[in-house]
Amino acid sequence: MATLKMGSTTVLTDTTLANAVQDNVTRLGTVTAGTLGSGVTFPANHATNTLVWKITSGDYTGAGSIWNSANVSFSGVNGKAYEISVFYNARNCATASTPRRDIQSALIVHNVTHAEGVLTSAGTLIANSSSGRYLIAADVGAACDYHYINLIGYFECGADDTYYIRVNTNYNSGTDQDIYNYMSATNPAWVIVREFPNLTITAITPPP
Repeated sequence: MATLKMGSTTVLTDTTLANAVQDNVTRLGTVTAGTLGSGVTFPANHATNTLVWKITSGDYTGAGSIWNSANVSFSGVNGKAYEISVFYNARNCATASTPRRDIQSALIVHNVTHAEGVLTSAGTLIANSSSGRYLIAADVGAACDYHYINLIGYFECGADDTYYIRVNTNYNSGTDQDIYNYMSATNPAWVIVREFPNLTITAITPPP
């Protein structure tokens, strides 16, 4: 068995680096090249992957999914958590004199695709929001300002699969109103997914 020494220090025995040399390797400092392997363990609550979609077309009016979810998907890994954020513009306008209320937006993750306009609760609801305004007779036919909708939630993956992201929009009360979901080059919708391999999500029930 060959042994390599530098002075009195053993550097290599056969094909094994001496412990002191291995210790020095771990103190290299800044690594400027190379690829981290799949076996690397990251610190707790450290994001390991980020996906971003910029949706610039496909305005949708009415209730249902505001885009085809087949276009917004990620590969989920069992045991990992995914932070999903969606930002887009919408407005609610009355089409009849009967007072109407606000609109609802639901952020849903599902391992099945849904076409634009499909309204179903299938999948995992991770965020829900009500927005808009209380509509009255005077609002009929009037221009309505757009407002920015921000949805964020966490999906805890229970099985390796492809998961699709969609936003359902629906009327909170009545149907004599139009929901406009606006996406363009200058006012895009954004969908952001961040992967966490060991994120701890703590549910808190506020005291009464």
